[in-house]
Amino acid sequence: MNCKKGVCLLLGAMLLLAGGCSHDRNTGDETFYDSGQAPQATEAVYEEVKTSIGTAATYGDMTMTVDSVDDPGITIERTGKKALFFHVTIQNGSSETVGAGYLNNFDLTVDGTYYQSDECCTIPAMKELYDFYGTEAISQDLAPGETATGYVACEVDPDFKEMEFHYIPKTTDRGSHITVPITSADLTSVSK
Repeated sequence: MNCKKGVCLLLGAMLLLAGGCSHDRNTGDETFYDSGQAPQATEAVYEEVKTSIGTAATYGDMTMTVDSVDDPGITIERTGKKALFFHVTIQNGSSETVGAGYLNNFDLTVDGTYYQSDECCTIPAMKELYDFYGTEAISQDLAPGETATGYVACEVDPDFKEMEFHYIPKTTDRGSHITVPITSADLTSVSK
């Protein structure tokens, strides 16, 4: 090997060792770091605020209260599940207009199984809400300082033991939410 090649290889190796190197196997891209160490991956941090029925809780600038969980005694034919109507109050304490909608901001955990809104806030449950109360589920934009009340209609297993109702104020951060634990004793029987 000639002397120039050897010096070049040695200098190249020293440069790599001095600056640090990370190689992305998927793209073949190399990234050099001044400190000699690649940055550490950061885990997403999720927050949960727990409250109870009738008690307001705040996450960020949004406040939510589950005023009641109404049980109209309706079974949804297609699934055999019961329809429940969650009466909620939402207050926007931010300086921005914020959406408050049953399909974007609410999820359930029933007996340890997590259900996204499209799995529990179904069209048959919404139809039952409309037929029972003559109203549609909450779905509106809240201006800064505005408060809204309305219903979220869900279908759940009729023999559930424990449930958690989740309000997700920021739909871009679905892991952070306000949670309201609920048992069958917390349900309010309602009739037309």
